[in-house]
Amino acid sequence: MKRPVLPKAVKVLMHLFGKFLLGIIFLSFFLWGIFLIWLHYPGNGNMCDSGNMILFLIVLIFSAWAYFLLLLSAYYFLRKHRTKALVLSWVFISAFVFLALGMNSVSWMRLLHGRPEYEISLNAPVHSSDIRMYRDGTFFKNRFDPGCFYELTGHFIWSGDTLVLHYEHHHDSTAGSLRLLKKDNRLTGLTDSLQGSIKAVGRNDFP
Repeated sequence: MKRPVLPKAVKVLMHLFGKFLLGIIFLSFFLWGIFLIWLHYPGNGNMCDSGNMILFLIVLIFSAWAYFLLLLSAYYFLRKHRTKALVLSWVFISAFVFLALGMNSVSWMRLLHGRPEYEISLNAPVHSSDIRMYRDGTFFKNRFDPGCFYELTGHFIWSGDTLVLHYEHHHDSTAGSLRLLKKDNRLTGLTDSLQGSIKAVGRNDFP
């Protein structure tokens, strides 16, 4: 029994629909990837518990599209269709996935500013923070509040035994700057009840 032959117009419509669907998948992959890269860039990764499920779904969709596009590229590569273009697309997709999922804020700071010179751990009654300070005068701060996580960036200066952190990005409960008094390797907040310690990472002394 012969297989039914589809009319030429139906074949054209199916072909166009396939290209349209592939375009939607690629556009979705690209947009979600840009969002994830932006989210993992220092200062942008502010998240509360309610947003974690949404972020998980975004990562799941992005990973599914990436897996599909890589498999599709491999399929056409094995069939020897446009070999060079498919190799380039494979490299682009792999690099894009690495930037979106493999890089986090600490990795970006290490890439842009080098190894941190100092690391600070701070604790207060309702939150805690980890701060990395870099040779060029920038810092990166993770702040953990009940149910929320914040990333803060900015510049720091030493004024005698006082460390002053000037924030570039801050939220409602964080002022534009933070002043800490250093005694030996201990730190005390001058404006609130912060207590913590500072550790030299890239050197053996403090300013």
